[in-house]
Amino acid sequence: MIRLKKDTTTASAAVVSLFSLILAIVFLIGPSSSQTIAQSELDSVQWLISQYGLGFLVANQTICNQYSTFTCTTGGAGKTISTIDENDSTLLQVPIMPTNFTKLSKISMSNDKYEWNANNFFNGSIVQELKLGSYGSKLTSVSVNETLYLPLLKKLTIFSNNVNNKQLVFTPSSFPKLGDLECSSEGNSSWTYSVNCTTLYRAYLSALESSHMHFSIQDPSNMSSITFDGNITWSPSDLGLYYNLLNLEITASKKLNTYPFSKWPPKLESFTIESLIDISIPLIPLPSTLKFFKMSSSSLQGTIPTQVFSNLPANSHIDLSSNPDLSGTIPDSWCKYHLFILDTAVIGPLPDCFYCSINDTLAITTDLVAPSNFVCDFQIYNKTIIVLFGEGRIYGKNMGWAYSMDLNSIIPNEIFSYLYFKNIGPIEENRTIMFPREQIDGFRIVPAGIRVLDDSEKLATQEPGNIYHHRFYLENGTKECTLFMNTTDPQELSVVTIDCYNLTTGTYDLETTNGYYSIVTSISITQGASSVNIKFDTNSTIEIFGTFNSLADNNSVWINGTGCTINSLSETNIICQLDSMPHFGYQPITVIQDGFSYTITIYNTIDFKTNQQECLIQTYNCFGNGYCPLIANSTCICNTLNFYQNCSKNYPKSISTTFTKDILEIKFYGDFGPYGEANPQVYLEQPQNNNNNITCNVVSINQTLLICTLDKMPFPGFPTVYIIIDNLVFKSNTQLKIDGSSSTSSSDESSQSSSGETPQSKCQQQHYCYGHGTCNDKGKCDCDTGYFPIDNCRTKFSNSTTSNSTIIPDENYPNTIISIDGIIFYFNLVSIQEIDFNDNVLRQVNPTNQSWNVVLDTDPLTNTTTVNYHLNITTDIIYESNSTSNLINTTTKDIGAYSLTNITSTISFSPLERIVDFGDNAITIYPNSIKMSLGIESWPFSSNLATLRVLFSVLINDQQSQTLDSCNTDQTLDIPTFTNTNDNSSIEYLRVVKDNIQFFGRFLDYIVSDNGRKSYSQTKLLSLEPLNNNNTDNTDQLQSIAIIGISLPQCQSCLLDPDFTPLLIDKATECTEPSKTWRIVVGVVVVGVGLVAVGVGSVMLFKKIQYSKLQQKKMQSKLRQFTNNNN
Repeated sequence: MIRLKKDTTTASAAVVSLFSLILAIVFLIGPSSSQTIAQSELDSVQWLISQYGLGFLVANQTICNQYSTFTCTTGGAGKTISTIDENDSTLLQVPIMPTNFTKLSKISMSNDKYEWNANNFFNGSIVQELKLGSYGSKLTSVSVNETLYLPLLKKLTIFSNNVNNKQLVFTPSSFPKLGDLECSSEGNSSWTYSVNCTTLYRAYLSALESSHMHFSIQDPSNMSSITFDGNITWSPSDLGLYYNLLNLEITASKKLNTYPFSKWPPKLESFTIESLIDISIPLIPLPSTLKFFKMSSSSLQGTIPTQVFSNLPANSHIDLSSNPDLSGTIPDSWCKYHLFILDTAVIGPLPDCFYCSINDTLAITTDLVAPSNFVCDFQIYNKTIIVLFGEGRIYGKNMGWAYSMDLNSIIPNEIFSYLYFKNIGPIEENRTIMFPREQIDGFRIVPAGIRVLDDSEKLATQEPGNIYHHRFYLENGTKECTLFMNTTDPQELSVVTIDCYNLTTGTYDLETTNGYYSIVTSISITQGASSVNIKFDTNSTIEIFGTFNSLADNNSVWINGTGCTINSLSETNIICQLDSMPHFGYQPITVIQDGFSYTITIYNTIDFKTNQQECLIQTYNCFGNGYCPLIANSTCICNTLNFYQNCSKNYPKSISTTFTKDILEIKFYGDFGPYGEANPQVYLEQPQNNNNNITCNVVSINQTLLICTLDKMPFPGFPTVYIIIDNLVFKSNTQLKIDGSSSTSSSDESSQSSSGETPQSKCQQQHYCYGHGTCNDKGKCDCDTGYFPIDNCRTKFSNSTTSNSTIIPDENYPNTIISIDGIIFYFNLVSIQEIDFNDNVLRQVNPTNQSWNVVLDTDPLTNTTTVNYHLNITTDIIYESNSTSNLINTTTKDIGAYSLTNITSTISFSPLERIVDFGDNAITIYPNSIKMSLGIESWPFSSNLATLRVLFSVLINDQQSQTLDSCNTDQTLDIPTFTNTNDNSSIEYLRVVKDNIQFFGRFLDYIVSDNGRKSYSQTKLLSLEPLNNNNTDNTDQLQSIAIIGISLPQCQSCLLDPDFTPLLIDKATECTEPSKTWRIVVGVVVVGVGLVAVGVGSVMLFKKIQYSKLQQKKMQSKLRQFTNNNN
């Protein structure tokens, strides 16, 4: 027993009466055949006895027999002391361990009567498991600091009592291997446990009585099991972020009244909520990984939402017991689950499967009873069981839930697994099997497995009788093979040899069947040369790889009658030189060795090409950025020194940038060359600084990351960035954004201005949230339910009760049509452009005239529709700049550089509000909104200065306003079509209004580029052309076609992910019906992707289609004019 003596001369010292110290000691002693305790262990015991007053014990070989204090175990290393257990009333705190106890692995301490403490416990020891206290413990002080070091500690348990406002921080430096944490508190305790260790995988926290705990973990991704008992809070609070969580249990919590996550952890297997109040079963569909679901004694009300359980696998447990206000009926589909609904208001009748097993409490517990006249319809569908490798299947109806050694439920009531332990043997007739409800006779057992043994030509079978059939599958049919068996006993394992003649060299699928089971085996046949690679250059040398006889005396090679002189011959290859040049194209090759001729039959022809032809094919014509010369060993010669890797990549370039203002550090992510990044230079140029350069001193650089620090702080805005490597220059004026700093309060702050106005009072004076919300102290509107916060509650979300809103996905192109009360919004992508530093167009793809592969998917549980589009890139949609800087179509050219380019679009919409992740941000997608994505991969950039721009067209109103009160038309509000960001650098919002409908678009100022990094993106109005309104649709508004461009950096993978929302304009009163005379197709830009509207037409049914086509032609004409003007 290790103990610290107290001073018995003071009255306050008599505070400890019981203190138990258990040391589980594992001594890693060298090999020994002796069953005695090593002297080194006895020396350590003697030290404990003498230092801590255990004089009643003697440190000798009988130490484990003297008293219950010591326990010994005997193993391969001899006899060792494994446990020391001693009660003592004089211990006040955790003792100091002797340094010669080098093999200590477990310590357990408890004191359930008097107060004691554990501060910086057992510092420096190699203990692996540590327990401080137990239930009822009087541990009142626990602390650690940065000097604590427990290098091998894997599990820590703490029981405390009446410890207030205490925080323990577990860091990797102090707890490098901590994986299991158990913490319990009683009395009036308040704890915070902060875990920064990435090794933690299990946490058990219990806060009883009036105590409280907060559990915080920096990285929850490794957590696999969590139990929270009592008053526990935690962060991150969304348990959906705990990606590897398998088990979650929350009981008796007074803090939890909402569901603990917005989405299920993707690997969760067991979920328990028990003894909670004011919580309900979520409408989030349960994941297919979940095998145990329990929400008992939690005051659940209403009807069981059975649809959310549809993903659960067979044999899952559902426990909803002790919820007397929970009602509903149980569907037949739940016959595959274990169901516990005791003390609920679930009404009958239950499915027959549960009545059949009503007395099986492992299958169901319920207050319901089977009807008095109920007869179970128990059926077996197959009395012959085909056993494959020791296991067979039994199919039936209402068979129950099986748990025996040889019978288990695969799908309860429907499919059972039957284990037949006699692997080899004859067919067994009339076997009896015990089912959960009764014993059934008359089963026939047929072992029928087949497996491959040592090589591909031998098969083993356990099916008696010679009933095998073997086939080789060839291109032109099948080939039957002779079967040889090395045994005539049909009850023994048979080794089968297959003999097939006249098979040419190649790989074949061999099928073996016995009428019950079949197996397909891949085998290789080698007959002579098997050419897998042929190299050909201008010196007419050919290298043939295969299997050859290196000792043959007479060897020759012929290429369709043309001789090839052999230079070298080995068992694996032949190198020969052509006597003359054969014709280009496909030619057969023949190898003759000692008179035996091998004609290559797998690759029985050679496609002769020049090195230049091979270069053109393999490099897609140098990806359009160089040429293949007509020389030996032809490789790409690139147009500029910026290119490498067959002209497919260029440098230097930056794709994504981060700026840390306080240390003036810039990180450029991109490509800085494969040649060692010699002599890097970085500087910024700004007009505000009279174009004087600001040097950025390079701190470190590799091929993908450059880090530098500025000499001084730049002006706010977009400086031109210059990066020079290997005397090659990169520059960009959109790569780096410097945010401005202000010493005054922003509009989001609740401070008071010099005039005495506060943001809240300004909000109240300007609009007062249009009567549909309240102004908060930050000057923002807290809207009533259903109203749009970005419009200061002026508009409200569209839904089925307030409008006739329809979203129609296009089956051919990434277009979307939204119809709201007869007003139609039509969207369409126009073009994708590659532009240079001065915005001149270098290359362009027009995807609207080409077919897309379209896949539509609807999720009825989440009510979300997703449409995925993939563009088929062909030459008729590709345009490139010619010598006169005009764009010309490349129909006459090979697709070449665009062979690897991938352009996709995804459109999804739902009537429900959604949260989606884009980059490292969570974006709220409002009800009835459309989220649209455009992805561009492997674009063949022609310069390291080139970037991408996506063009969209949209039909807008030249002027638009809203009447705030239908009874007073003088109260109007002008509504701007475009709203820019605070720094006026990019379009942020777009609004198109007609009658009481507003279409709202939101443009993000970033995209996701290579490796998931955020890159700055600008949305700009490029052109605005008036539209001729000489039509008969009674339109009282002038309209224009807006061309909008969204910029992207030179990324190999770019993703735009925006959203837009249809809204209803709400008025204070309605004196008249809104105008029915103007119903026109209104086009709008999709946020971030900017799918552009080209459809414009009257909704008068008899003119709608014709007018829409006319407006499309006008918009296309305007677009062509815009494109030509920019080139």
